[in-house]
Formats: sequence, C-alpha cells, structure tokens
Amino acid sequence: MKKFFALTAVLLALCMLAALPITAFAVPKNFIEYEQYPGVPDTGIMDFSWLNEMPAGQHGYVQVVDGNFQFEDGTPVKFWGSVCGFSGAYPTKDDSEKIAADLASMGVNFCRIHAIDCIFGGQSSGIVNFSGYSKGIGPDGFNEELLDRLDYLVYCLKEKGIYIHMDTSAGRRVAKGEGFDADEVDISSKSNLRGGSFFDDRVTKIEYDYAEDFLVKHINPYTKLNYCSDPAIAVIQRVNESSALWVDWEGKGNSDNGFTLKLKAKFNAWLLEKYGTREALAQAWTNDAGKCGLGDDEDPSQGTVLRGTLGNWSEPHVVWTKSFTKEQNPARQADWLMFLSDCQNTDFNAFCKLLRDNGYKGSINCSNLLVGPLDVYNNTLGDVTEMNWYFNTGSASATKSMVEYGISSMATLPQYFTRSSCAGKAFVVTEMEVGPLSEFRADFLLQIASYGSLQDWDGFCAWIYSSSFSVWDTSQGVSEPKLDPAYFGEMGIAAMIFRLGMIKPAVNSVEYVFSTNDIYTSGTSGQVAFGAELVYASRFALNFFEDKYEGNADLVIASGNNAYGDYSAAKNLVIQTNSPYKDAFQKEYTKDAWLASYTPDDAVTKKFGARSFKVSANKAVCDTTLPANIDTDLINGVMREFGLWDETVGYVDGKVISDTKELVYDYTNGYITCDTDQVCYITGVLPETVEVGAFKCTTENDKASIVLLSTDGKKLSESESIFFFAIGRTRNKVVIENEFGYEYLGSGPVYYEDIRGTLSFKSDKDTCTVWGLDADGRRQEEITATKTDDGFEFPIAGHCNYEIRMGSQNSQNGSSNQISTPVIIIIAAVVVAAIVAAVVIIGKKKK
Repeated sequence: MKKFFALTAVLLALCMLAALPITAFAVPKNFIEYEQYPGVPDTGIMDFSWLNEMPAGQHGYVQVVDGNFQFEDGTPVKFWGSVCGFSGAYPTKDDSEKIAADLASMGVNFCRIHAIDCIFGGQSSGIVNFSGYSKGIGPDGFNEELLDRLDYLVYCLKEKGIYIHMDTSAGRRVAKGEGFDADEVDISSKSNLRGGSFFDDRVTKIEYDYAEDFLVKHINPYTKLNYCSDPAIAVIQRVNESSALWVDWEGKGNSDNGFTLKLKAKFNAWLLEKYGTREALAQAWTNDAGKCGLGDDEDPSQGTVLRGTLGNWSEPHVVWTKSFTKEQNPARQADWLMFLSDCQNTDFNAFCKLLRDNGYKGSINCSNLLVGPLDVYNNTLGDVTEMNWYFNTGSASATKSMVEYGISSMATLPQYFTRSSCAGKAFVVTEMEVGPLSEFRADFLLQIASYGSLQDWDGFCAWIYSSSFSVWDTSQGVSEPKLDPAYFGEMGIAAMIFRLGMIKPAVNSVEYVFSTNDIYTSGTSGQVAFGAELVYASRFALNFFEDKYEGNADLVIASGNNAYGDYSAAKNLVIQTNSPYKDAFQKEYTKDAWLASYTPDDAVTKKFGARSFKVSANKAVCDTTLPANIDTDLINGVMREFGLWDETVGYVDGKVISDTKELVYDYTNGYITCDTDQVCYITGVLPETVEVGAFKCTTENDKASIVLLSTDGKKLSESESIFFFAIGRTRNKVVIENEFGYEYLGSGPVYYEDIRGTLSFKSDKDTCTVWGLDADGRRQEEITATKTDDGFEFPIAGHCNYEIRMGSQNSQNGSSNQISTPVIIIIAAVVVAAIVAAVVIIGKKKK
C-alpha cells in the first residue's frame, strides 16, 4: 500500500512540473490558458453562421450601386472576412471543409484568395507550375494537385455562404525562358516586379495569359463553373499592391535597369505621340516666366528625354515651387505622371474588357495599396477601391494599444483609410492586422467594425486565417491570429455589428475634391489631416471631377493643388490654394481671380484653428493651404459654421463624438465606447467607473474590451439572448522577455487576461441565467445572477465568453450538451476515491 501512495505522489509531482512554463518568466498572474482547437466551428450562442445564406450566389453577382455593394437583385450586402493565402489557399479537402465551417461560424461571408501565382516566404510552389524554375525554364501550366485543392476550397466556402475576393497577380516571377535577361530575372525574384505589370508588355502578356487560363478557360470541377461565371466570386483583382507610379525594386527615383530603360523608351514614344515634335514639347514645358524645362540634348524622336522619378511605396510628386531646371521641373514630372497613369489605365481597361467579354458581371478592383490621390484616381476605373493596413508588426513590443495612440498618429486604422476611400465606389480593406507584439489587441476589430459602419464602407478582410499547409499548427500561438481570443475571438461580434448595421452610418458627408488638373500637382497633404479629423465623427471620401464638381456631399473641400475648378454646385464649400497656377505647366496665374469668384462682398473674416477664412453663407475661403497636421479647432469651426455639427458633436473635451452620438473616442484617456440599442461596449484603457449604455462594470483590470451584444435582433433591454465578451491582454505561454518587453514571441498555447469584477446590466426580463463558455462556445460553468432594480448583475472571472439567457422562469431550463467543469471534477474525485478505497480493502483482505 505504501508503494501505491508513493507512486501516486511521484505522478502528481511530475504533473505539476509539466504545468510550469519552460522559461525563467512565469505566466503573469490572472492569465488563463485559452484552450481553443483550430478548425472546430463555434457552437451555441457563438455560432454566427446563421448570418450567411447558403450557398453563396443566390442573389446574383456582387455589383456597386451608388457607392456600395449590392447583389444583382438589389439586395444590399456588407462583407466581413479573412484571407487564405500562399500555401494556405490550397489545403487538403478535409481541411477545406473545416476551414469553411470554422469561418462561417465566425460570421465570415467573405474570403480573399491571395498570392496563388507566386513563390513566397519559403513556399515551394503556387498553382503556376514553375518546374525547373532554377534552371531558367518558364512555367509550363498549372500544378494540377494544388489547383484542384484551391477549387475545392472555393467550393466549400461557397457552400457555407462565403463570397470570394479572387486575386490574379500577386507576385509572379519571370524566367529567362520567357524572354527576360539574367538581371531582370534577379529583380523579379527579389521584388515580384511591383509596378512592372503596367508598362512592360512582356510581363503584361504573361499575366493576362495566366488570368485568362485561370478565370475563363479553367472549369472548377466542384462548382461546374469557370470563375468568371460564378456569382460567388464577388471581386476579381487585377494585381496586388502595385501601381505604375511606384516600385519597390531597383529603378526607383531616376536610376535605371533593364525594365526602366524600356519604360524610358516608352515615355519618349508617348511624348512624341502627344506633342509631335521636339519644338512643341519645349513650348509645352516652358512656363509663363519663359523658363524651359527641356534640355538642349533631349529629343523624344531620339529617345533621349529623361524620365521623371518613380516613388518607392509612395506616390511621386509635382511640386509647383520646383525650379524649371532640366532634371526636376514641374512640367516634366506632370507629363511623366500623366504617362504613367495612361499606362496603368490602358492596362486596367484591357483587364476589365477581358473579364466583361467573358461574362463576368461582378465587381473589379485594380489594386489595393493606394498611396496618393493620383493612385486613387487611377483605381476609380474599377468598381472598388481597396487598401491594406498593418499596425505594430515589427520586432519591438508595444505597450500602447492602437486606441491609445490617439488622433495625432496616422498609424491608427480609420485615419489611415481616409486616403483611399472614394465617393461613388465601394471600399474594401483586403488586409488588416494588429501584430502579436502589441500587448493589448482587443480594441482592433471593434474599432474596425464600428468606424467602418460609421463610414459606410463595404468590406474587411482580417489577416490571416491561413498562410501555410499546416493549417492547424498551434505551436506559434498568438502569431497565428485565428488562435488569439483578442483577435479572431471577436470576429463574430464584429461581423454582427458590421454586417447587420448595428451602428448607423454618419449623418454628414465630407468630400476632399480634386479637379483633373489637381491630381497631377502635389504639395499638400491636407486631405490626410481632414480625413483623420473627420473619420471618427462624419463620413469622409475623396472625389474627382474634370472641370465642374457635381457631387452631393454636405461639405466640399477643394484640394487647392491648383487654382482651378468650378465648385458652384457644392452645398457648403471650403476653398484653399497651394499652387497659384491653373495647372502643373504654370501657363496661367489664376489664384486671385479664382479666389475672388468664391468670395462675395459680404464675406467676413473668421479664424478657425490655425487659419483665417473669408466666410459667407455657404463658403469659407482660405488664401493659403490648410495645415497638414491635425487641427481639431479648425475642423470644429468649419463644421459648426455650416451647421453640420452642434456643440455636442465633434471634438469635445478631449473626446471625438460621432454625429450619430453612438460612438465616443476618448483619445485623451485611450478608450472608445459604443452605445446603441443592440450593442454596447468599451475598449481600451478602462476608466475608474465603466458605465456604457445598458451596462456597468466594476473591475480591477486596467485595459479591456467589454461587450454586451443582443443576438436575437431585439434591444438589449428586451433581448432574450445576449452574448457577453470581456478580455484584456493576450500572450503566448512561452516568451522571451527583456527589460523593454517582449523580445521574442516564443510559442503557444495562448494565455489571456480574464476580466475580474461584476457586470450589471439593464433588462425588462424577469429571470436571467448566465454561463461561462469555453473557446468554442460550449457551456462550462453556470454563474448566479442577482436581480437589481433595473436588471441583473453577476460576477465575472475565469472566462472571456459568456452566454446570458433572459425571460420567464420556464424559459430558463434550456439544457446544455456539456457537463460543467466542476461536475467533471467532482465525478473524477469520486472515481479516484472509490479506486483508492478498493485498493485498501483488497490489501487488507490479502493480509
């Protein structure tokens, strides 16, 4: 008997040792292991698959009408999704079924299929079969196995009501066998030729041949359709993160290589076609002061005219104050940008024609990293403008969350997107992520869903559900977003908020407007500041016109890049100037007359923030440019002058309050609150007393996302089914730390900081039953709720997911398929005691 107890003690000691972290740093106090099994669909109240109509495509193709998505039959739609990219775009068939079911349970109805044509990040192959690539042999068709896997993934997603954003070119490399020299192949292997697609005919042909083979000629054997004929394909993209205006390889600026030498030759041919002779070009590049920007040794007929500059992940500028020297005069750069735009637009029109001629009636996107107004303008040839965004994905940990950065930083999400949303076009974010080195990430999806709703944007894709064949690898922990309860754990909540319109679009709309002349002259970044100021309170978008503005915005802000444009139809107008000329070629000085045309005799001088304006009934004229930095007094002054905001909206006492009154961003203290009929939350740094709309929470935690969500379509006070979510920081169990914070993320499993305290909420119901849920939505622990004067309260701790059922006593007897953890422990203890007793009895009998 002694041996039995000794062995038991040893086993217990080993179990205790195995539970210890394997670093010198223990898991912090009050962190709990998040026992999630990837690929297992959420269940119970956490199953949001009911949001999807299955299969996808029942209402016809996804089209853009009046700037928003709707199906062919007129049904409006918002998309909430994720990305399956690189090797993760062709999982096994069994995994495809799990992925589709898992995503649907998160409320996902949109999936971007990304980077399937390239070799990237250690990936050995894409669906393009680069057999013998290292020997310089070109592609010889598709990899049949991977293509079949991709087809089945698309089929599974479609069956679960998930629409597809299909990329075509995302990083195709070139080979010697395709007519490229060794240096060009080397450039291609390093950078995936961003930008080269638009001006090199050899690259264009390869990509178009592939697009036609993949989208048109290939039939998905599971859907029995080609991709152009499948209404579940919501968006087809021409090329990922690319522009004719910028590159990310050798050749940026004015340096040349094999690709840019061809570009220079094409530019000379374009100039010759536009102007006819060297003399006409010289006259065009001579300003009103008689200075000519064309060098004596330059002649387009000889191919000797220097090209302008290419940006490096940024749009090159035409600055009117630059002198008319040979190398950097505004006229040369303006024609250069017109030429690049022409290259991009010619390419994109051809791509649209390829799809439309082959029956595709869905939405088309050009590219998805728009870095300036000209880039946005080029992308308006499509139906959708798109953007990608990442926060803190570097090597250093961040103790400040995104919300804590406040309005002074363009790093925060809503501000960043103001540079790429465009009036009259749907807007989609195809990549977005808060890096796992951010210690608090639970503000991320709530902020996106909320301000995306306020802006009336159309779709979001969280980066990334899967990027490798090892879909269910849990060893990376928080590095895999789908394993992070502060990230993908909020997907269902965010899906309901965004897709069901639980937060209303803003009342007022503001447009930052460019004439055709303006987009070829830069020098002001005022649209960034205005957008950043407005995005938390009212709708904001860029807009473009030829000569006369004919939009319908409540406030129009002229870009002022040139002193040109007819804004007489604007409801309310802010006029500013940068260049005093009509256009980039500086032939006509128009500033004084242009400003005077918008300044009536009864205009009075008023100062808003850092600028003085001549103000009349519906116009405010500033004879300088608006500041590029955020000026809250300026935007408050302008919006209130025209009656668009009252004193309770906009920037008030260190907060910015939406014009719907539903969202408040306390950028001084670092938190956002939402108060609507069906959802209330706070996210960020917690104030001493947390009280938002329908709930009040007392807690010892300093940062959290705390959400109360009605899941039955009723007001929270009347709801019978409420999902409660509360979480703080998340991290891996095994980390390597130094005095500055995380140095290395280490490995899973994931641990989360539970919120400890008491939740009280308002309700008209008689009874309340609360369960703490596991990571997949199964009931684990019943929690006692106490009746209060206006609702109920209950203690919170030990979970991040809770189910609340309200109603009469008879409705509270709902069964759970799960045995609670305490019951399991009791049963186990009884069994162990019985075994020990039996052993003792047997031992005594033997004696």
